[in-house]
Amino acid sequence: MSASPTTFAAPPPPAVGAALPSARLSAPRAEAALAVLLIALAGLQVARGMATVFPLDDAYIVLHNAQVLLAGGVDPKFTEASALVGSTSPLHLILVAALGLILPLPAGLTLLAFLGAFAYGCGLIAAARRGGAGEGGAFAFALAGLLAAHSPFQLLNGLETGLAMAAVMWALVLYGDAATGAMRRWLLWILIGILPVLRPELAVLGLLLGACDLWRMRDEAGGATRTAVRRALPYAVAAGLIVAPFLVWQWVDTGTVLPGTIGAKKAWFAETDLPIGLKARSLVTDTTQFLAGFGLTVLPALLLLPTTAAGRIGAVFAAIVLALYFHEMPGGLSHNEQRYLHVFAPVVMFGAAGLFWAGPERFGAIGRMPNAVAAVLALPAALFALPGLARYRDATAFTAGDLDRVARHAREALPANARLLIHDAGYIAWATTLPLVDMVGLKTPSSIADHRALTLPSNGTRRGEAIARIAARGAVSHAVVLDDWNDRFGIVDGLIAAGWTATPTGPAGAYRIYRLTPPTAPAAAPAP
Repeated sequence: MSASPTTFAAPPPPAVGAALPSARLSAPRAEAALAVLLIALAGLQVARGMATVFPLDDAYIVLHNAQVLLAGGVDPKFTEASALVGSTSPLHLILVAALGLILPLPAGLTLLAFLGAFAYGCGLIAAARRGGAGEGGAFAFALAGLLAAHSPFQLLNGLETGLAMAAVMWALVLYGDAATGAMRRWLLWILIGILPVLRPELAVLGLLLGACDLWRMRDEAGGATRTAVRRALPYAVAAGLIVAPFLVWQWVDTGTVLPGTIGAKKAWFAETDLPIGLKARSLVTDTTQFLAGFGLTVLPALLLLPTTAAGRIGAVFAAIVLALYFHEMPGGLSHNEQRYLHVFAPVVMFGAAGLFWAGPERFGAIGRMPNAVAAVLALPAALFALPGLARYRDATAFTAGDLDRVARHAREALPANARLLIHDAGYIAWATTLPLVDMVGLKTPSSIADHRALTLPSNGTRRGEAIARIAARGAVSHAVVLDDWNDRFGIVDGLIAAGWTATPTGPAGAYRIYRLTPPTAPAAAPAP
């Protein structure tokens, strides 16, 4: 690729609003190599018999909700729930259900995860190629991004994470290209409409991109604001037409335009009013561990990110969302192998792609330095990925072992009229037909009110009282509790303190089933 000298001028950095250079059209050899790699990985998963086993229980909430949606929208296991209740991403749910029309739902979910990984990898290739990388360098850079931190785990976790990572990457790339062609600008605004229904926090990125592109149109119109607004209106309408049906569906189905999962987790974990120092330590620890997972990539990424308009937008997006997490639920950043932090992985990699356009001026006579940089980044990323890949292997083995074991026992050994109190609402709903009550509130929304009244204002100290209320209202006969959660949140102790009897039953393992007996009602006082 050839690029103008001003693109690579250093110093000074690119001017405010500057875009990365557009890539020339070329045979997609890097994308083809990526496709072959992912197909081989999928084949390996099939050979191991693990292609439709997912590392997170939440993936089975998606499968259960898709099953409910395809069956007409009425959930037979959670009396208060519809298909959207417990869903973080309505778009992801629709896509899984659509694939479920032609494939078994688990196979459709796996296919969608690999498509998300491929889309993310193609976005990484596009970012590198726009900076001047050759095909080999772009492919190596894509490998570095796909392997960095816990990206392999997140891309294949059975949730919307991979699609979200791909959407963020392409949003930044398309913003850099939007001023160079009408089609690219349309694609940018279509993506702006998709972002909020893919993950709620991506609405922040969509608003920033839309506002900045409007300002750029104003500059293109010579400072004429009205001209810019008239020009932006068709794009904004297109984005609105994409997001509006999902918001209406969410409102009609759940009574709110935001997924209820946000409020449920906030109330259950009860971190909003924790001391600022404790919240800050949690935030710094998790973000530092996340960035460390990028190895050598992180320093150039952070240095070069502010040198492009798209990079600055990505940085502001990350800062706003992290501030929201700091205020509401900082501990959430560590959940599920830092799942929520990985929407920032594309931002980091977009900054690192600046090494390619920085290369010719900064490295001078070393003609192939940009491609060499990609190789240097890819090798440590592969090494850093090894623990994450082992964690993915262990997590899928946990699903196939402990989760399946407890679900099978509940299905085969518990009475047909048993009602289960649960906190992991996915696999047990997918693999059994028993009625369920979710103590967290993801699938039983009435539980959220109890945690808002007791758990949240007490910083978690009255969580046991809230659980006891939920158990009584749900008339449950058994509870399925993960030992780790029991240790952290005192679930069984809270029930016992409220007068319940909890008797372990079934096979021992990471999950335990307890037979529950409610408190005996006090005898009525004798009449005078």
